[in-house]
Amino acid sequence: MSGNPFNVNRLTGMTSGMDTDMLVRAMSQRQQNKVDMLFKQKTLMEWRRDSITNVNDLFSTFKNDFTSVLGSNSMTRTDTFRTMGIKNSNENAATIRASVNAQAGSHSLQIDKLATAARFEGKSVTSNGHTPVNITNQTLGSLFGRADWAEKGIETTTFTDSRGVPQEGYSIEINGVEFNFKATDKLSDVMNAINNSRTANAQLTYSQITNSFTLSSKTTGAASELSVNESGSDFFRALGLNIDAEFNAAEPDTRNGLRAGNDSEFKINGFALTNSSNTFTYDGIEYILHSTTTEAFSFNTERDVSKTMDTIKNFVDTLNGLIQTLNAHFNTKPNRAFSPLTDWAKDDMTESEIDKWESKAKEGILHRDNNLGRVISSLRRLVSVKTEAGSLSDIGITSAGYRPNQPFQLEINEDKLRKALEDNPDKVHAIFAEAPDRNNRSNTGGIIARIDATFDAYSAFTKSHTLQTLRDNIDKSGKNITAQTSKLWVQQEKLYAKFASFETAMSKMASQQASIFNYFG
Repeated sequence: MSGNPFNVNRLTGMTSGMDTDMLVRAMSQRQQNKVDMLFKQKTLMEWRRDSITNVNDLFSTFKNDFTSVLGSNSMTRTDTFRTMGIKNSNENAATIRASVNAQAGSHSLQIDKLATAARFEGKSVTSNGHTPVNITNQTLGSLFGRADWAEKGIETTTFTDSRGVPQEGYSIEINGVEFNFKATDKLSDVMNAINNSRTANAQLTYSQITNSFTLSSKTTGAASELSVNESGSDFFRALGLNIDAEFNAAEPDTRNGLRAGNDSEFKINGFALTNSSNTFTYDGIEYILHSTTTEAFSFNTERDVSKTMDTIKNFVDTLNGLIQTLNAHFNTKPNRAFSPLTDWAKDDMTESEIDKWESKAKEGILHRDNNLGRVISSLRRLVSVKTEAGSLSDIGITSAGYRPNQPFQLEINEDKLRKALEDNPDKVHAIFAEAPDRNNRSNTGGIIARIDATFDAYSAFTKSHTLQTLRDNIDKSGKNITAQTSKLWVQQEKLYAKFASFETAMSKMASQQASIFNYFG
């Protein structure tokens, strides 16, 4: 780093009155210029490295979004181009979604019964009928010690904790999974432990409105099970659930608040069906049941190109923005009036001034960069690419034409694109997603394959050659700066030593003159 060597505190020029710092600076300026030049060269290389890395990051972001099969706007998946829509006449009763495999047509749905889980439905937990503000934040000890809960007769049990130490508290077992709680545990701790257990497959919920608890299986349907063992205590009974030990929900007992689960019952296009869940898929159509109906209601599945249109427009807009950014890097000329600032130069500037200066100094870092130029040329050729399925112009995507001082851009004829999607979505998909020849990735395949090949080629070359060369040169430059800075300091220290000797001589001479004047009175 190029620093300011004149920040060192020195008492100079005390006798002679000379500005020693200025003289040393002037006499060592040639060596200082060498250090500054090396520092600026190193900074320019670091900026170039960062700019190339940023371009690679732009390519990576674009690929993750549009060219990856997992991307949120993937242009390679079939379902991006074969989207189906649903017109549902009763969205309150069911949410219905169509996948790419659904067939267009009219359908009907009648919901006779919803799937439910095996469950114990509790009564109010307090005898005085008042609803607690938030009962789940209270500890088990404080809850079961209240007067209106004491009559429930809950008893503590003894269990061994994970360290093997006996503890007094409450032990319960749900679907064969044992849970142990201390009196200091909050009721919310009990609920979280049960609800977060995968093996117990149960959940305990509380309603402030009814002031009651419900223990239910996480699995719906007639086959769902819920067995509970309170280990000799009345823990759940104290919560108003009235559960008998070793009770199984497969044998419902309404007297104890136990309800067995049941399957959903419904009719699709008049065919009676059942399912253990309220969410299921038939013939490429997903159903999520919400409520029963007294009669069948209709819904239609049909081609919906609006989502695909939005995805393609987003793709073109993003690609145009990327092309603009690349062209700005490629065409912006360096501003020779601004060079990297040394630490010495920054001393007299504000942060705002430094930011503005360096912003100007960074302009044109990738001006006429050959690798970047090849990327821009490849993207410009996309419009004229002829894949086996066709070209972008066949589906309404063409060049926006020449515009003075403006970069190449794509534009969409929305009517033509919509018609192409309605008439032959597979062709549109193939133009974008056609697989390339493994031996000739750059010039074969669909639009996405060619963009991938272009970006990959740039990234591979810059990472293995350009960036590696820059890293090596930055390292060498750093070592040269250290060496030249050492020479600068040695030179300056010698000059300061000579000026110090001169000041000493001047001081002695002044002392002798004073003695002579005093001698002759």
